[in-house]
Amino acid sequence: MGAEGLAQSFAEVGGRLMLCPQYHLGADDLAATDVLYIPHIHDQFFLRDIQPLLLDFLARGGHMVICSEPAIPWLPFLGAFQAVPPRPFSNIKVRVRNDPFGFFRNMDAEFDGWQGIFGLYARGWSRMPEGAICLTEVGSADDPKPADWLWQYPTDTGKGGMVFMHNGDSMVRYPDHGAHNIASCATSARRWWPTAGR
Repeated sequence: MGAEGLAQSFAEVGGRLMLCPQYHLGADDLAATDVLYIPHIHDQFFLRDIQPLLLDFLARGGHMVICSEPAIPWLPFLGAFQAVPPRPFSNIKVRVRNDPFGFFRNMDAEFDGWQGIFGLYARGWSRMPEGAICLTEVGSADDPKPADWLWQYPTDTGKGGMVFMHNGDSMVRYPDHGAHNIASCATSARRWWPTAGR
């Protein structure tokens, strides 16, 4: 999926896509942003270096979609990524546990497979901060682990931004299954964060 298609899906719900190379990301960019999407290829050491900017962004009510397998806690609420045992095969089948905003509603049962290959969407998990909602699970049925979770950054006003944590590949690759295509990402973002426009 190209940036053009993603930009179109956000335009259809009143949003606007802005691309920024990670090493150029600064306070001015964040001030002009409602939702910051961090794809799975990123420099965790650099993101740790700009941690104060990212936390200020969340404290102001900015929202983040993070696609990451954290090796270091580049944000203080992130735990280290842990892979689930790949056998039996069912361990890497992603199961929807909670879907309060309908993100997974328009995806078919095989949404986590990319051209029939499982384990690309997510093959592991990370610890959730207190108060987070587990959205999807991986691992055994007896010991499920959170692959996707949603959490509100705590502030005195209760207006901190939301964090959608995806322990795996870039989220925008996967909602392209079926008739609804990539618009699932944009429409769900609007559902989670009604003020999000950029």
